[in-house]
Amino acid sequence: MEAKQSSESSVAVNEGEGNKTAAREYNDAQRRFVESGQVEKKAREAEQALDGPEGPALRDAEAIGKSHAAEEDPALGLVAQKQKIRERAYELWEREGRPEGRHDDHWHQAVKDLQDK
Repeated sequence: MEAKQSSESSVAVNEGEGNKTAAREYNDAQRRFVESGQVEKKAREAEQALDGPEGPALRDAEAIGKSHAAEEDPALGLVAQKQKIRERAYELWEREGRPEGRHDDHWHQAVKDLQDK
C-alpha cells in the first residue's frame, strides 16, 4: 500500500484529517488571484451586479446563506457534531500512538465519549 502520493502519481491518497493538498492548492489560487491585481475589478463587478437586474436574487441568496447558521440549520449542527467526533477520534488515535487500521474503533469510541458527556 502506498503511503504517500508522488507528484507524478494520479492515485488519490487518504491524507487523514483534512485534505492538505486541496487546502494548499486553494491557498495558492487565492494568493495568485490577489497578486494578479484583479481584486478591485472583481469587487466593482460584484457591486454592479448588486445594483443590476441580478441584485434581488443575489440579496436573496445572501440572506439564505446567512440564515444557515448552526442554530438555524439542523444540517449544520450535524456538521459541527461530526467535527467534534472527528477531533475526539483524532485525540484517541494520537494517544494510542497513531496505530494503523483503527479508524472505526476510534470513531465509535469518540461517539460514545461525546454521548456520555
